[in-house]
Amino acid sequence: PQDYVVMGTPLVNLRTGPSTSAMVIGRAEKGDVFQVEGETGGWYKILLFSGEPRYVTKSDFVYPLTRDQLLEEHGMSLPISTARSRSIFWDTE
Repeated sequence: PQDYVVMGTPLVNLRTGPSTSAMVIGRAEKGDVFQVEGETGGWYKILLFSGEPRYVTKSDFVYPLTRDQLLEEHGMSLPISTARSRSIFWDTE
């Protein structure tokens, strides 16, 4: 499998399992990059920033990347607001 995937369109569903009937727990934005933990059929098993595994469909708008295609030293800063941080990492576990 590829090392990473990048979302090519806004609002890509993040699911609890490798099926369109699995619960959608959030949505990724265009440009979001996730580490790939594995592949199942037509699905990538990805890791969220929290380390939780989730699934995205292999499709024309989810692009595979290798480690050498990533920009070094790129980071993310979370908002100071606790409410905003929660909305970014919303999960219905």
